[in-house]
Amino acid sequence: MIKFGKWIAKHKVLIVIISMLLLIPSFLGMAATRVNYDILSYLPDSLETVEGQDIMVDEFGMGAFSMVVVEDMELKDVAKLKEKFQDVEHVKDVLWYDSVADLSIPVSMIPAKFKDGFFNGDATMMIALFDDTTSSDAAMEAVTDMRKIANEQCFISGMSGVVTDIKNIALQEMPIYVVIAACLSLLVLLLAMDSLIIPVLFLLSVGLAVVYNLGSNIFLGEVCYITKSLTAVLQLGVTMDYSIFLLNSFEAYKKKYDASLKQTEEAIKKQRTEIADMQAALENQQEWMKHFLVYKDREEIDRIMLTMLVKRICVDSKKRLTIHFWFADEFERLISLLSTVNKVQPDTGIENFLLREGEEISA
Repeated sequence: MIKFGKWIAKHKVLIVIISMLLLIPSFLGMAATRVNYDILSYLPDSLETVEGQDIMVDEFGMGAFSMVVVEDMELKDVAKLKEKFQDVEHVKDVLWYDSVADLSIPVSMIPAKFKDGFFNGDATMMIALFDDTTSSDAAMEAVTDMRKIANEQCFISGMSGVVTDIKNIALQEMPIYVVIAACLSLLVLLLAMDSLIIPVLFLLSVGLAVVYNLGSNIFLGEVCYITKSLTAVLQLGVTMDYSIFLLNSFEAYKKKYDASLKQTEEAIKKQRTEIADMQAALENQQEWMKHFLVYKDREEIDRIMLTMLVKRICVDSKKRLTIHFWFADEFERLISLLSTVNKVQPDTGIENFLLREGEEISA
């Protein structure tokens, strides 16, 4: 998982390009995914309601109906309107007063039970029968076409009409409440965060995720209209929390690693200073070391060697000799330098030399 995170951080530009390119198939998938408005299709086939609807469609050729109420219209005009409704695709039949009696017969002469079924004051009612189920695309298309034919005096109701209204309202209002939710989320984030860019980036990332989600429904073939209506708002709320948690975690780790990085930089700076001091000291010590290296192969001390290496010889009252060498201070600094180097990078040869020099000094 750590390797995957490092790969994403290293190829962030590539990730952004891929996320933009994925919008193309996502929009195509959204356009090609059918929205299912038939709630009965999600019920078990063994349910009596589902069985009854299937029987109506299979045996009688009709499974849905709508009631059409017409107000203040002459009967002959209602008859013409009925004929237009019958010509609409997926309308199997339209039942009205003229289905049981001729229009030449006065309404007052027909039996009361038929009169009360078709007339009420200045209004009359007809029943349109469809050749498909209540919430099918065919039934909703038929209702939409009938409403285009009807005028202001005509009202179409029934379950197919209700489902059609729900579809139209969902399509009209879904963008509105998605925009409202996004604006409210942006306002809260702007008030709660120090940055003005991070809330915008949050909403853009959530918007991309919503588009991917809706586009991936193409693999399911269809999506329920309730799911499509709620997807954007629900995903906005859920993923926004995750985004905030991720940001808080990033800031916490950033502070931690920034502190570690600062300590590392200070250590490197200190080490570079020490190395520079070592190099300067070595350069300065090369001159006096040359005097000792000239006599490194001598087995006996002569006058010239004694003059060049020994500064003075002191004899105390007990006849003990104390020899003071030239460059004694430089030699002590060399021992200190080698000790520092051995601490930074331990070396067996240097360590043995320091131990030997320590014994000789103590002796």
